[in-house]
Amino acid sequence: MPNIDNTSPIDPGSAEYEGLLRGLQGNILKGHGRKHTANIFLHFHVTGHELKAALRSLTEEFVTSAHQQMVQRSLYLASVADATANQRDPLFGNLFLTRHTYTKLGLGKRLSHWFKDPAGKLIKPPPRSRFRTGMLCAADDLGDTLTPQNAVEPLEIAYLNGTIDALLLLANHCDAYLSDIADRVIARLASTGIASTVALERGVVRRNAARQGVEHFDYADGVSQPLFFTSDFENPEQREPVDRWNPFAPLRLAIFRDPGVKHEHAFGSYYVFRKLEQNVRAFYAAEATLACELGLPSEDASRAGAMIVGRFRDGTPLAMSPAAGAATAGANNFRYDGLLATLEPDVPGSEDTFGLKCPFQAHVRKTNPRQSQNAKNNTPQEIRNQEEHDRDRRIVRRGITYGIRSATELPEHGVGLLFGCFQSSIVGQYAFIQRNWANNADFKIQSTAEDDFTGLDPVIGQLTKGRMPDQHWRKQYGGCLDPEPQALNELRVLCSHSHSTRLGDFVKFRGGEFFFAPSLPFLLS
Repeated sequence: MPNIDNTSPIDPGSAEYEGLLRGLQGNILKGHGRKHTANIFLHFHVTGHELKAALRSLTEEFVTSAHQQMVQRSLYLASVADATANQRDPLFGNLFLTRHTYTKLGLGKRLSHWFKDPAGKLIKPPPRSRFRTGMLCAADDLGDTLTPQNAVEPLEIAYLNGTIDALLLLANHCDAYLSDIADRVIARLASTGIASTVALERGVVRRNAARQGVEHFDYADGVSQPLFFTSDFENPEQREPVDRWNPFAPLRLAIFRDPGVKHEHAFGSYYVFRKLEQNVRAFYAAEATLACELGLPSEDASRAGAMIVGRFRDGTPLAMSPAAGAATAGANNFRYDGLLATLEPDVPGSEDTFGLKCPFQAHVRKTNPRQSQNAKNNTPQEIRNQEEHDRDRRIVRRGITYGIRSATELPEHGVGLLFGCFQSSIVGQYAFIQRNWANNADFKIQSTAEDDFTGLDPVIGQLTKGRMPDQHWRKQYGGCLDPEPQALNELRVLCSHSHSTRLGDFVKFRGGEFFFAPSLPFLLS
């Protein structure tokens, strides 16, 4: 029985995990790495044994195991290094199912037993965010406001009508080749009466001049991922030692036993897909307005955007530097409490427990707190317990941008992110991050002030009730509080945050669904 509660990275070539990787879909523990994707949302017209046969056929033709993915990657990298090689990038594929497919397979009565989606030790877990009830049911938890009156896109309509049964994700470096494969499978499924395509979403990786993957607000994307394999820690670009923040994650963060089949190596993962449209013009305008209102000099104006996101556009964390390029781009080796990974004090000035460098509401701080709370009055065990709690909330992000624009265009519509993430608990990971952190105006502070302290995450935060709370920003970078509060709930709005405003509504939800990525033993049974 493979150990998924491992305490160190696994060797993907080890005999202990070979069976698990052969039975697990690819893309979960390591991204597929392709430039283009075709996300085909299917509605099945067959049930029972006929549906099971269709799933088996799709799996045999398209689904890539985690083991196959590692082999493909090695062969592809070798062919790229060999100038004489002419090997086409292999097609990559995933097949994800919604609760509707299990019902059509005659397994609907088993959903509540098979997919319990435990909340663990969470306080006030999102009550409706379960795979077995679907994303539409979770709208109040997540702050989604999509209705039939404002739904215009196929994915929005399918989300509202509950017609999404499965997602076939195909990926390749060649767009023309991928398009041809996608068109053929869509036509074949329709002509045989097996399934109709209710939505098709095409993704393409965007890169900046430094060849970093970026989203449409032009910030480096995919930074600070949980890492599972020993090879992930051998990247020559990871120049800094892991002495403050260790990105390692045990397998249990992303996978759990597939309940649909009795097989020693059958593991699956929950997959959340959300189409998020980005209003690029509004974001850039808000960034410029905030810089002006704070009186930031022109050479420091980019810090306004970094305060919104938590990182500069090249990936430099705001908590590490007041300017872009001053730290290793995409640096991940930092935390906010001024401690090392051993919980010993870090170098003086490395802490940001009061949000004087990186605001509490900044997107990356909201979604990965890295010990945002004041640790000075806590015991090492209390610190360790809180860190373990926060690390268990992490998700494995697998998003890709959609829509094409030039570097100078600032569109309001038509571009965005096809957000995807894997986890072993939707309620304990993605939904918790969105509801309890991003949408929580009292995030990590438990303020006694009349006004909520931090406001919403300005990038993905969505108002769930009441009025839009203020966010608090300050011109000064760093510094200290005099006198220093003894606890965060004593830190008041007026003591250091000089400007209050409400930033947000740059990202619009355009439909999605909760999926499960079944094991290959289930799909091929």
